Amino acid sequence: MSNTFDIKRFWKYLSRETAQAKNNFGLSLLISGLLPVIFYFFFEVIYSLISGEWGVQPLSNRITMFAVAFTVSILNFPVKQYGKITDKRFGAEYLMLPASTFEKWLSMVAVSCIIVPFVLFALLLGSDALMSLIFPGTYGQCLTCGDMNALWVSFGEDEVGVAGSPLGILWLNWIEMVLCFNLGVLVFKKSKIGKTFLVMIGFSFVCSILSILIVGDMDFESWLSKVFEEKDPQYIINTIYWFIGIIYAIIISALAAGLYARIRTLKL
Repeated sequence: MSNTFDIKRFWKYLSRETAQAKNNFGLSLLISGLLPVIFYFFFEVIYSLISGEWGVQPLSNRITMFAVAFTVSILNFPVKQYGKITDKRFGAEYLMLPASTFEKWLSMVAVSCIIVPFVLFALLLGSDALMSLIFPGTYGQCLTCGDMNALWVSFGEDEVGVAGSPLGILWLNWIEMVLCFNLGVLVFKKSKIGKTFLVMIGFSFVCSILSILIVGDMDFESWLSKVFEEKDPQYIINTIYWFIGIIYAIIISALAAGLYARIRTLKL
């Protein structure tokens, strides 16, 4: 049996951590996933009391509920699932679990970046589709139905366009943010969310200053105009996609590496 990775040992540990996530965060996840339903009924009750008739819910309200569910879940899950690891009693139990550092790290990544967001998105999209089926007149079409496909956007004209999946972008942002907060709850023993936010703000500030210093000496506007004149628009769009993808890959890789290093050096 390998000391680094054994599939049976990893699967047993992953099953344990998934069950633990269900106990620690299952109810919160369910409530977040049903936010479109909950908000719809509150909206209709208040609207009917004020106007005396049922109202048609704006699309912006539903998208806002998706954003709220995303934000609430990403802030609460790391603390509820891994926040106790820095406590001596629970931390000692975590260190004694029969799994290697790599298996613990891989399980944390799998639960945080795949299982939880998959369940959340499934609940959100499922509740949205169900409400649109039951109350088509006041709720409207589901976000993934017909011409009102709000989870896919396309900008541009003629043969040149920019297409992207907000669901895919949400998932990438989820991975980036949840890894950041996972690292934060393992580093800080108190005020985990607040201190993680402060670090993120400080890092963003430093990156902004460096960007200004780098770009400040360039005639960026003239350079950009020249690029758009000389290059094919589709080439520019593809380049932007590649650039964004590389940035995401660098940030996510750095956070994942930091998380592994923190688990490996965890001492209480």
